[in-house]
Amino acid sequence: MDRTRRRILACGAALASAATGGCMGLGPLSGGGGGDAGSGGGAGGESTDASTSTPTPTPTPTPAVSRSGDATERAFAEIEWFAREYSPTVDRYLSTTDRALNLIETLARQSSLSRADLDRLGSLLNEVERILYDGIAPHFDAEPSVRSNNDDHLAELETLWGREDWDGVQGVLGEMASRYRDLATADYVDQTFPTDPIGREFATVLTDGNATTEAGMVVYYAPTDYLTRVVADESAVETELDGGRDDVPRYDRLFDPASIAAYRTARAYVTFTDLTHGRRSQPVYVQRYRDESRADSAVRRMLSNSGAVTAEGTRTLGGQDWREVFYQAEGGVTYAFLLRTGRYLLVAAPNRTPWDERPDEWSTPLARGWFWE
Repeated sequence: MDRTRRRILACGAALASAATGGCMGLGPLSGGGGGDAGSGGGAGGESTDASTSTPTPTPTPTPAVSRSGDATERAFAEIEWFAREYSPTVDRYLSTTDRALNLIETLARQSSLSRADLDRLGSLLNEVERILYDGIAPHFDAEPSVRSNNDDHLAELETLWGREDWDGVQGVLGEMASRYRDLATADYVDQTFPTDPIGREFATVLTDGNATTEAGMVVYYAPTDYLTRVVADESAVETELDGGRDDVPRYDRLFDPASIAAYRTARAYVTFTDLTHGRRSQPVYVQRYRDESRADSAVRRMLSNSGAVTAEGTRTLGGQDWREVFYQAEGGVTYAFLLRTGRYLLVAAPNRTPWDERPDEWSTPLARGWFWE
């Protein structure tokens, strides 16, 4: 009997026959999560209040495996922007373009324009551009033509205004009104900045520059119940991917023993799918803490004698050393990998199949993740 089996049986003895039944039911490595429903146990809450947390247990003698966390910071910031900022930013864009359209139409009905009218129009169009180019466009693989059209129309208005050519001014304003009737619509946003799926820019961040048409991802940000698909090539995904809405309750149960709420500020699931080799999938659970020391405390609490998770050793995945961990989940022993990187904890690829018994290609879906070096 190998070392892992001895450890599992020793841990299972305390759980009596129920746990033994779970161990007997270990199945083969699966490609992705199922769709059974249920509640997520302790995985749901975020806590930053020290008064509500239990005392930190005695640290384990083995330190947490750690990296700087910079790549995870970038990836999680992008996840959070889409989950929290995308909708209000689009709302600001639509309301501002609607104001611009109203002003253009009002000016077009006037027999002449003043310098104040031109300045007011230029200021409002600048606000449209600021929201569009600074707020939305950097998160998408898109090059909207709003700024160049605004520049051309404003320059033409200046020239015609200086000549007091009011017929010409009204003609340009008519062209601008026609343009802004399209720009001030949800259809324009949906076509230029699509979010189901979200394209290359987001995919590039989640893969740390390694986005290809072979990779598909589903992101779920728990604090706002936000879920979306992310792909490098929008035409590459015509069906649903693992990690969708029906998988979230199962993930909550599957990752619950490795979920530490004290001082956690947000959490997310990212499921990676290899689209070209049997559509194998692997989920990653990302927990963000107040700072690195709180993240390290979460690891120590998780792996303490009173914790639900046991560490067996370390294994190199990509260019990093991850902990091999196991715990009881959904009626049986689950094997996974744990990494503390900066103020984040990553738990990857939970499965009933032990680490050293998995097929060679099990990690292929994760090989393009931002955490893979």
